[in-house]
Amino acid sequence: MPSQLTLATQSPSALQYVLSEEQDKRAVNTIGCIMNKLDIDLELLMLPWARAKRELNEGKVDGVFLTSPDEIAGGISSSPILLEKWFLFQRKSVVEQGARDRLGVVRGSDIENWLLDNQLLPLIKARDTAQLVQQFEAGRIDYFVADDSQVRFLFKAPVGHREFLRYVPKTLTFSAAVVQRFPDLQEQFNATIDKCDPQVRALSDSERQQVKDFITEHLLHRFNGTLQPMIEQWLLRVKEASPDMLEKLEAQWQAELQGTSGALIKQIVHNGLAQKLRDIQQELSVIAELMLTQQNGELIAASVVTSDYWQGDELKVQALSYQPLYISSLHYDASTRQFLTHVSLALSANGQRYILIVGVRLEQLLKQGALRL
Repeated sequence: MPSQLTLATQSPSALQYVLSEEQDKRAVNTIGCIMNKLDIDLELLMLPWARAKRELNEGKVDGVFLTSPDEIAGGISSSPILLEKWFLFQRKSVVEQGARDRLGVVRGSDIENWLLDNQLLPLIKARDTAQLVQQFEAGRIDYFVADDSQVRFLFKAPVGHREFLRYVPKTLTFSAAVVQRFPDLQEQFNATIDKCDPQVRALSDSERQQVKDFITEHLLHRFNGTLQPMIEQWLLRVKEASPDMLEKLEAQWQAELQGTSGALIKQIVHNGLAQKLRDIQQELSVIAELMLTQQNGELIAASVVTSDYWQGDELKVQALSYQPLYISSLHYDASTRQFLTHVSLALSANGQRYILIVGVRLEQLLKQGALRL
């Protein structure tokens, strides 16, 4: 591991944020905490954004933040250290009239670039979020797009009507050179994020409620109704493996994952119950995966090939020993650029306990309906 890293962030706006805005102070504090835990001395530079990116590519600094994934060609992005939630803010009267003509945005922001990529031309470009909301309240613009946490921090009272748009992960981008010299740096940095800011992936109360509502309205009746007889028959046929057998089955599963197929994977992913799970997943596009396990976490059926055969060592199973439903923190899948949360429920069929695990594409779920706040 390196003994010291030089990281650059944006100025002068970043310096103002560090001093005044809760969200960006949190990012700096998180990075400082991570470096402290990794025993790395941190040198922090405030540079104009274009210069910061250039010096990263030239190897003059070791990293730059806050960046969007793949924002800097040739850089290596960390896992999210901050999660922005972009909302469209507008007056309800404007929504009712169908008029949405005067758009505002913060000049030079990621949001401006995203709007332009989507052929939306802002009328007013403010210097910061505070000025943007002031323009909105003065009636100079009809709507604007901004990170919800910044708006909430600056203005305690509700600002118009909010409509969820998207999650945007913010990362630290390491130079390719420093990662090449210290190949464990990125992995150890990512593993320490939750230790320094466990809330970075936490769901809000409103997000958790919307996930619960989706499970209740679209899934529970299937497993407590039409699928229950099939699940009952299945549970009568399977028995919990001993610890030694579980270890062997897990090893077999991992070996089969290295190939294109295998007897154990076929037994779990291509049985009749797994096909029913795939039918549900195809019908409900917000579902990324469905799993059924015995009460010890041993797989019975899965709609897709999973990374593990035994789920019992994971919190989504262990938490069900003291609560009937568990909702995980948010997981960002960098390969698919999706935000997932896993829901697990303890259910029963003919007195036999089993576990339903649902992978939910949270961003897609929130887009399908107005996020209740």
